[in-house]
Amino acid sequence: MKKHIFYILTVLLLGIAGCEQQSVLKYNNDPRLYFFRGTDYSQTPSYSQNDSIAQSFFLLPDKQMQDTVWIVVETMGLVAEEPRPFTLVQTNVGEADAAVAGTHYMAFDSEEMKKNMKIPAGSVRYYMPLIVLRGDPLMENSVLRLKLKIVENAHFKIGIEKQTELLVKMTAMPERPSNWRQWEYTFGKWGAKKMWFLVHQMGITDFTFPDDYAYSTYLNSLFIEKLAEYNANPDNPDVPLKEADGTLVEYDYY
Repeated sequence: MKKHIFYILTVLLLGIAGCEQQSVLKYNNDPRLYFFRGTDYSQTPSYSQNDSIAQSFFLLPDKQMQDTVWIVVETMGLVAEEPRPFTLVQTNVGEADAAVAGTHYMAFDSEEMKKNMKIPAGSVRYYMPLIVLRGDPLMENSVLRLKLKIVENAHFKIGIEKQTELLVKMTAMPERPSNWRQWEYTFGKWGAKKMWFLVHQMGITDFTFPDDYAYSTYLNSLFIEKLAEYNANPDNPDVPLKEADGTLVEYDYY
């Protein structure tokens, strides 16, 4: 009798375990989506993505009116033999510093973005091109924020919970290089308009400070010369070049 009871209990336990295992397998095979975190060394150069991405038009030509931000998503579960659309939503609509769809970035319901928001067949990692738009003067003096969230659709459930949100910051503002104190002897005090002149009139986009003292001295002379030429040209509408507070852009190292 005891043997029969033991046998029945064993069968019941195995049946429960089997059901649990099937549930786990079913969960693991459900297609799910989340934002990639880390560094992708398969790219050349390698590409890193954490919980936010910063984009700036400042180092780009003044006439360039759009840029591409690459957003990396990954799938869980079995791969598919056909492209699978996924859904992103903006969660900070209406906030003071929120980017506006159609004004600061290409809206997700546009035909181009609908094409972009699909995981290609056979893929588990996808670089989605987000089109950032320039034109609103607000972007020239502020940082706009686009808070993205992955939401469930007919093709994907939510993946890793902590990796379903991503912040994209977009601007056209100049930023003070963290090592500017090294550059003060060469260019003087930092200013937004001075930074604009160095990038767009002198073509300097790499602010890694050179070890060569002679080269930094050369840049100093070139800056003074080019600034004088710019201010002497009546075709430039903003001469003499000034900062927003009216301070002259000049070599002001004391």
